[in-house]
Amino acid sequence: MSNLAEQTAPWVQAIINRFEAVEDVFPDPTWLQGDWPHWVKRVAQEIAKASYPTAHFKVGKKWEVGEVAAIIGQEIAYLDSWAEWMETIKITDKQCTELKNLFGGDLEERAMEYSRKLTEEFFPAFSDALKFSVNLACEQKYVPMKQFFKAFSKALERRPTSVGDVGSTATRLYWILLISWRRVEEFGRIPELHRRLCRCVFLGPHVVGPLKRLEKICERVGLSYREIADRKKQATIPDNDVMALSGDNGAVAEVRSEHVTSRTKQRKRATAGADKKTSRRRTRD
Repeated sequence: MSNLAEQTAPWVQAIINRFEAVEDVFPDPTWLQGDWPHWVKRVAQEIAKASYPTAHFKVGKKWEVGEVAAIIGQEIAYLDSWAEWMETIKITDKQCTELKNLFGGDLEERAMEYSRKLTEEFFPAFSDALKFSVNLACEQKYVPMKQFFKAFSKALERRPTSVGDVGSTATRLYWILLISWRRVEEFGRIPELHRRLCRCVFLGPHVVGPLKRLEKICERVGLSYREIADRKKQATIPDNDVMALSGDNGAVAEVRSEHVTSRTKQRKRATAGADKKTSRRRTRD
């Protein structure tokens, strides 16, 4: 009985699966590929909590009705707000250069392809998944149906007025850390990270704040350059490599490295709890 209580309701899982299929329209960008270090996963958790404030995520593998409904409603609000923002935003040459430095020189070509997929493939698939979810919720008993639409309508009301209206200034900082996490690991020191972030055209000193604030943020998510250096040092030892160690008695021992793990193509997304993984819609481990 307890096992059943810890499992996601089948109809809720069907909604999750449907939206996961919608996300497959877009391939993972480079910064989402590979294995994420612990601090990057923590950054993603902070983004998820700020991006879906009405979901009230709980730690665990079970998806609650309200969590899923809130994510769907919030995404609708975001899509409508960002569509309006994209029609009015004007990117300067300086910002364009900064974007290319961050995402690559072929940004314009990829942006055009992204726009095409968004219009021709993603929006129709998202609309179908939304209708599927609402119809399925209407078929449930009163209590779960009420939970779904209560969370759904509450999330719809949280429509941001601008990009900066999502979360706090820390949320904007988290996004840059997430998107550029590989580059961030190269800076070596938090003061150098602070200097680079202050120069970022999408942040600036007024968003980043003083060095002490960044140090607290890094401590919160577990970003430690000492740990990064140790991890990279361990990763340089080839898997199954044999090293000879000379002991006090002159004997030679063979030590096999166990530090390196194989890289995978597993999708990584923002997480709302200790053992919840997510794409924009969230998947289960």
